[in-house]
Amino acid sequence: MTAGKRQVAIVGTSPSWKDAPFENHDWEIWSCNAPALDLPRCDRIFEIHRRWWDNEQDNRYLKKLRAVKAPQKVYSIIPIGGTENVVMDRTALFEKYGVTWFSSSFGYMLGQAFDEKVSKIGLWGVDMESREEYVVQQAGVRHFIDIAKLVGVEIVIPDDSMLRRQPAPYPDRFETVQALVFERRAQRIHKLIEDAEDNLENAKRWFYRHEGRIASEKGDELGDEEGKVHYKLERRVLRWTATVGRLKGGLWATQHYKRLFVWNILDPDPGDETDADIEDCGPV
Repeated sequence: MTAGKRQVAIVGTSPSWKDAPFENHDWEIWSCNAPALDLPRCDRIFEIHRRWWDNEQDNRYLKKLRAVKAPQKVYSIIPIGGTENVVMDRTALFEKYGVTWFSSSFGYMLGQAFDEKVSKIGLWGVDMESREEYVVQQAGVRHFIDIAKLVGVEIVIPDDSMLRRQPAPYPDRFETVQALVFERRAQRIHKLIEDAEDNLENAKRWFYRHEGRIASEKGDELGDEEGKVHYKLERRVLRWTATVGRLKGGLWATQHYKRLFVWNILDPDPGDETDADIEDCGPV
């Protein structure tokens, strides 16, 4: 490596982390959070969170961070403790690069690298594609990548990283056939929900009215005819309750797909359903 030129490998947890240059000491290795402690090499650990729970897991993790020894460093935004803890001046970073883009730990790491005038930055294991929680976070990382081009910092991204995917610009992403289909479907389901909720309230009124009349006239004793009517009215309430729930589920699914495939511009192929999809189907 040329004298005075620094190369920083920012390492996340998606599969390409294994390809990071751990054995090439021309590269500094930066990573974040607990996984950084288990990497083959990590020169700088970033822990950007500031709220900790008084439980065994958090206490054990903080104890490990405080025990870090030179030359390894722990960078944080509040004092964590330990001889190698460096508290970042995030106010200065915000003023220089804009607070909007510090939307993830990787945003802080990139901002810090720029501030230290690093000449080359590689991103391994940083896909930012874990469903919609990363819509804003990915935008922050992409912003810093674009800044790098302007200031002459070389960026290395693995060929199979989703960071290489360029989202469609406004208004293209919102005017696709798919986006309009989701929008119309949501509007249609909204109307169906309103109608179904009206029918549900009407069914409840008839059910409670009949129930109240039977109670006042005959107490708890129901004749055959009254029992049949009571059963039909109760079933109607249950059917409309189920219909409202089903329609709301359809609306939530439509909105979820819109967030994924329109706002986040993921490819609209969900692939095969797996147990992981069932266990972690994303926010609803």
